[in-house]
Amino acid sequence: MTQEQATAQIALLKQDDIEGALGEVQRELQVRERCYPRWVEEGKMSRIDAKDRMSRQKMAEELLNLLLTASPAS
Repeated sequence: MTQEQATAQIALLKQDDIEGALGEVQRELQVRERCYPRWVEEGKMSRIDAKDRMSRQKMAEELLNLLLTASPAS
């Protein structure tokens, strides 16, 4: 996909779609914040892996917030 195509796709996003995606990301963050410490303690996940995954999820939240802020409908 070219940059122009990506920009056009972003322009077509509806504010409700972005808000819905953001809500899902935020709910997933809450689940991870509750579960990851226990999973690390139980040895199901390494502390580094948990930190990396949380970091990527928080980045997704930030990106969706940026999209929402930049949305023409906002």
